[in-house]
Order: sequence, then C-alpha cells, then structure tokens
Amino acid sequence: MALPNKPRGEIAAVVNPEVVEHTCDVLIVGGGMSACGAAFEIKKWASDDLKIILCDKAAMERSGAVAQGLSAINTYIGENAIEDYVKMVRNDLMGVVREDLIYDLGRHVDESVKLFEEWGLPIWKKAEDGSNLDGAKPAATLREGGQPVRTGKWQIMINGESYKCIVAEPAKKALGEEAIIERVFIVKMLLDKNRPNTIAGAVGFSVRENKVHVFTCKTAMVA
Repeated sequence: MALPNKPRGEIAAVVNPEVVEHTCDVLIVGGGMSACGAAFEIKKWASDDLKIILCDKAAMERSGAVAQGLSAINTYIGENAIEDYVKMVRNDLMGVVREDLIYDLGRHVDESVKLFEEWGLPIWKKAEDGSNLDGAKPAATLREGGQPVRTGKWQIMINGESYKCIVAEPAKKALGEEAIIERVFIVKMLLDKNRPNTIAGAVGFSVRENKVHVFTCKTAMVA
C-alpha cells in the first residue's frame, strides 16, 4: 500500500486520529534488507492461508541502511574457507560472538549474493587477462563460475546504486502488494497479557495521514 513519497503540504494534528486495525499471523516490522530477505524466504515455507504483513516507515525501495546504494558487498566467501571468516569476525568483535551463527551465515551468504545478481545486481568480474570488468559489461555470472573483483579478502565490487530497489522487488512480489503497508512508523510492540514475554502485536502511526495503525499477530519479526 504505497503512499505519496512527498507529503501534500503539512498535515495538521488531530485529537482523535482514525484507528486502523490489522490482524495477521506474521508481522514483519521494517522494510530494510533483513525484512526483504525475510519476506522472500517466508513465502517459500508458509502455507497459502498464512497471513503475513510487512510494515515499513518509509518506502521499501529506498528504506534501511542500504537505501542510498553501496559500491561493494561486504561478505562473499567464494574460494575462502568459512572457518577463516568465523575467525575474522571473532577477532573483529573481540570474541563477543556466536560462532555457530557466524558459520551458518558463511554457509549461506554466497547463495544470497548469487540471487541478487540473478535479480539484476551488476557485479564486477575478472576478465581472462586479469583486468577488471565493470558490472555493466557482459561476463559469466557467479553461478556460472565468474570470478568477482575483490576489494579485500571478503568484499566484492558491485554497481550498487539501485541495490535496495533490486532486493525490494522480489520481496514485494513474494508477499503481494496487499500485504505491504508503507509510511507507517511502528513505535511500540505489544505484549500478550496472558503469555509472559510474548509479542502479540504492535502500534504505529502513519507519516502521511492522521491515522494510528494497530496490529495483532501470532509472530513478529523486527527487521
């Protein structure tokens, strides 16, 4: 449910804004890279009758930390050993880590990067003569054995001006436009009064309209 990217003038505050209620099985709070990944993956496993809502305070194509684009992807394992990646992260974070989770990320991250490329993300490649090929130039894909251009041991170069747009599109297609609510800022998660430490919903307000949105859910993910 996209709203105008620019407000039509300043909206005056009202004492009693309209309250809009939503009920779902799964509520994804946020529209950044993690939320897009969650939206895409959950539809692989969810039953057809599972109702999923994604709520973003901005517009998914340009929300989150990657909104402005990137010139590199920070992690692509490729020819490196996953154990070396775990060691690097452990040292970088002074040992305050879960090594099992880092290892799992290392096992799966390359597949995600290959998907990004298949969705349209241009990735720089090494030519046969060893020169660097801009991502816009024709070259074998990563899945076909193409060798990425690295800017360090773990990073690979991309033409990432539209990185977030490219990842948001399949997430939106997976959920369907009717399951996406944009321009609503979630400000409080709601606890279940009958089950301790269990989220039962969320409350937020529209940043474009005088409306308060109340969500009830069985499961929530803040991404």
